[in-house]
This record gives sequence, structure tokens and C-alpha cells, in this order.
Amino acid sequence: MIRINNLNLIYKDKYILKNINMKLKGKVGIIGSSGSGKSMITKSILKLVPEKFITQGSIDFMGEDLVKMKEKDIAKIRGKDIGYVPQDPHTALDPEIKIYKQVQELYKIHKEKVNMEKFEKLIKNFGLENTEEILNKYPRKLSGGQLQRILIAISLLLNPKLIIMDEATTALDSISQYQIAQIIKSIDTDYIFISHDLKLVSKMVDYIYVINHGELAEEGKTEEILERPQNENTIKLLEAQL
Repeated sequence: MIRINNLNLIYKDKYILKNINMKLKGKVGIIGSSGSGKSMITKSILKLVPEKFITQGSIDFMGEDLVKMKEKDIAKIRGKDIGYVPQDPHTALDPEIKIYKQVQELYKIHKEKVNMEKFEKLIKNFGLENTEEILNKYPRKLSGGQLQRILIAISLLLNPKLIIMDEATTALDSISQYQIAQIIKSIDTDYIFISHDLKLVSKMVDYIYVINHGELAEEGKTEEILERPQNENTIKLLEAQL
């Protein structure tokens, strides 16, 4: 579980995030409109915030404060204890390096024994049958839906305790989006799903946090947020998607 305590993110005296408190365990959604700050929570957890930003508060993970952790130590956690699936699958992988080499590199970074059979099994479970052909292709030769399946498989390779998915279906067409959503729902690992699409998130998580202008506007069990939203921003997000 990740526990975020009084997190502030400041840039040039402006609060990008203000007094964020969250308990992230199980299948959790973080929603908000574009620019609300939801993705900055992800970057804060993974410590990918630019150095010019000031971070205050704490982010507890496995008894360690990620905010205070040095880069060499957080790098050991990214991809291993915390998996990550980014928004745009076309830019997440190097377009000029074949898939199998990029998978092998993840194992090498974390000094783990390469297990391509596990990767092949994962992508086959996710609907990519021609695994040998996929492994020998360059990312630029694959569709967005194929790449997103590959990224989800990569995020699961080292048995992470948590996976963060930041707008992981936004760049896909509606059919691929539905298929990827079904795959994500089938994952046993705890995950955080971040999106502007409240209706999509509500089908995939048990608890929802609503972010607005860098602050926590509302939180609750999924059915409570859908049926009895209390915050005006949440109501607008629902109305916009009817």
C-alpha cells in the first residue's frame, strides 16, 4: 500500500498539488479533468517530478518515504516493486529497438534472470497469439492496442506490488480501449488507474479519488461517487460523460 501524507508540490510559489492525503491499496482510481494535477501525483510517487519543483510531505511505500529516497534507490523500485503503464504507448518504447531486446533490458536493469517465456505467456493471455513475430518487431510496426498490451505485460514481469496506469487507454480507439480495460480488470495485482473518464474508471476500481485544481475534491467507494457525488466537479465530470 502507498500512503500519501500532506503532499504539496510547488513551482514558483504556485501549488501544483496541495495537501493531498491518500491511501492507495487494492484497485483505486484517481480522476480529474485535464490539468487537474492527477498525473502529477503519479510523477510524485515515481519521483519523476522535475528538480525545480519543491515537494513537501511524505509518500510511504513498504516502510520507506519515497520523497526522501535518493534516485539510485528509487530506480530499484520503478519497474520492479511499482510497475508503470504510461498514456501513450507509441512513445513509451524505443521505436528502433526490437521488443525482445527492450524486455531483456528491464531484467538486466534489475539484475533479474531473463524469462522470455513468462513475457510470451503474458502477451498471449492478453490476446497476442503470434508471440515470436511480436518479439522480433520494432514498436513502430505495431498498433497502439498491441503496444499497450505489451506495456501491461512488461509492467507485470517482475511481480510488482503495485501498478500505476496513467491514462493507459486514452490514446486508443474505442474498441482497443474496451479490450485493454477488460485486460486491466483481470489483473490480480493492486493498481492505480488514472483518467479523466469517470465512467470508465468506475468499471475498474473499488475506490475513487477526485482531483480538482491540485486538491482532493472528493473520495469514496465507487458506487458512492457514482450515485451520490458531493462535489460540483465530480457532478460535472459525470454529466459530461452521459
